[in-house]
Amino acid sequence: LAFLLGEKEAAPQMPARRSCAAQQRSLSLLRHAVLLCVPAVRLLRAGSAAFAASRGIVQAPAVKSPFLAGDRHHRSLATTRPRLRASAKAEDASGSSTGTVASSLNLAKNLVGSGVLSLPAGVAAFSSSPAALGPSLALLVIAAVISAYTFYLLGKVCQDTQTATFGSAWERSVRTGKWVPQLVCILECLGGSVVYAMVLGDVFSSLLQGFGALPALLTARSSVIAFISVAVLYPLCCLRSFAQLAKFSLLGTLATSYVVMFVVKRFFDGSYAAGGMFYKPFVATVAASQSLVNPQMLVLVSILSTAFLVHFNAPQFYNELTPSQLELSETERNGKLRRFSTVAMAGFGIASLQYALVMVFGFLTFGQA
Repeated sequence: LAFLLGEKEAAPQMPARRSCAAQQRSLSLLRHAVLLCVPAVRLLRAGSAAFAASRGIVQAPAVKSPFLAGDRHHRSLATTRPRLRASAKAEDASGSSTGTVASSLNLAKNLVGSGVLSLPAGVAAFSSSPAALGPSLALLVIAAVISAYTFYLLGKVCQDTQTATFGSAWERSVRTGKWVPQLVCILECLGGSVVYAMVLGDVFSSLLQGFGALPALLTARSSVIAFISVAVLYPLCCLRSFAQLAKFSLLGTLATSYVVMFVVKRFFDGSYAAGGMFYKPFVATVAASQSLVNPQMLVLVSILSTAFLVHFNAPQFYNELTPSQLELSETERNGKLRRFSTVAMAGFGIASLQYALVMVFGFLTFGQA
């Protein structure tokens, strides 16, 4: 290659049977062909570096080739690694990593949704006595502790295996069956997306119908669900980081807190009590004297089992927690794991408090209604 670029002293001796003219023509053609390839190689190199920088990938250094010796802007790839690492750090600083508070808010909002209002019905399923709140709260605490601890364990597994996804952590731990957790996560998230699309479709369809001036096609439930799925849910599913959702998670947590406070308010103002403005007589189907421990308690257990279901996001929560790099020193890893345990306790703690308030005051207000 050095010979083709003009360093003729590095060229080997050509066979004597080839004429000098033919030799010169061949070398000239080869040299021009090589020089025409140089811009393409430069373009590919720049494109690969830009792609790697956008993904935070650190490229391994390559051997400097005399093929690109004529490039005035050639830099050895020894300087590429710091540049790509700097790009990765800049990306982390721009939003791919989150702090403890932001992660806690994201986790709390990830847990608490519209399903919180079904908790009083879970208590009423096995008893109409206020004494049922004791074992119900005990089940809530047990479910919260187990869920928070297993959520923390998933982060610890990601740290020990130096992985960033559920499937990779499973593969390095169990070695086989990587598709099992991936399929479970896909089906669970798909089911959740369908459920929330239905809830949002019902809410916004009713709101749009209240305007009265819009065509029936636009206010139809199916049209609203299709629009929300395409314009809202799908773009949110394409986000690669939870960092952008921190502010909205705070807003969502405040919204669910408002719902909780409203449930508490309705209990104390007696709106649904006898003589209240919303009171309607209701005949209980479960006797108050029935044993508090009965098979119907499993209804509440099933609700609680999904109330704290957020573990499919545990690897992402852990890896996005500052610092978000996979390769960390022992001190950094231990510090990050302690912060992750704080995130788990705070997120599950906020959710448990809201669950408990809705469960207690919702049941005391409505009973089995």
